[in-house]
Amino acid sequence: MLPSWAMTRTSGFPTLPTGLCDRSSTRMSATLAASAGAVPGVHRGLPSTGVTVVVAFDTPVRVGWHGSRSSPRDFWMVAGGPHIAPVDIHHCGAHHGMQVSLTPAGVRALFGLPAGALTHELVELDALITVDHDVLASASWAGRFAVLDAALQAAAARTSQGNEVTRELQYVWSLIARSDGAIRVTDCANAVGWSRRRLLERFTAEFGVTPKRAARVARLQASRRLLQSGEPLAWIAAACGYADQAHLTREWTALTGYSPRRWLAAENSPAAVAD
Repeated sequence: MLPSWAMTRTSGFPTLPTGLCDRSSTRMSATLAASAGAVPGVHRGLPSTGVTVVVAFDTPVRVGWHGSRSSPRDFWMVAGGPHIAPVDIHHCGAHHGMQVSLTPAGVRALFGLPAGALTHELVELDALITVDHDVLASASWAGRFAVLDAALQAAAARTSQGNEVTRELQYVWSLIARSDGAIRVTDCANAVGWSRRRLLERFTAEFGVTPKRAARVARLQASRRLLQSGEPLAWIAAACGYADQAHLTREWTALTGYSPRRWLAAENSPAAVAD
């Protein structure tokens, strides 16, 4: 059985240059759908160092930062920036829409902004690119894919040349991503010939998080993938570089508000029974 917030991928990637979309985590277009008999609830979105674009159909998506005093907001089209705090996504048991996960290079290319400018922000998509929700909603699924793809292509064409992430920062970002957060900040700085202080300033300005926090989130996401595959918690802790299972649980609680077991249960995952 699918978990309540399973993602059914239904189309290919946008026809954008390589490196602008995070192809490892999501395709351009998807139907977010609940399993049969699912009831309204709140999905806990985990911390992320990327920027996620969601276009909702049928009903708007209601989103708010977990633990915030501010009320959640309704969006038909939204871009969510990098965030260390978890996000609460309210749903009525099913939700249908399209999703794009952008790399920092993609944020620069499409929005003309560093990802850091969107940190802990939820922004109406049509404030960033030109796209008509009514046109998307009234089209067939194939038409929706084509319309959104064209909007992204047009946005990329409008962005000025030279508005790219520097090679040094791209390289450090890739080191953290490829190592699942296991690399030390000092080693990242040495790899590009910078001091730790310079790396901290430049990295945070570009990506909206410090290198250490980016590594924490990368490690959390790596452990999430193993949790969902049903691996034992003690094994996951060792594989992801946590000191022990208790350290893994503390990090999960600090970053998500859930222990690993509670998060799995909330996601209705079959792996929730794993030790």
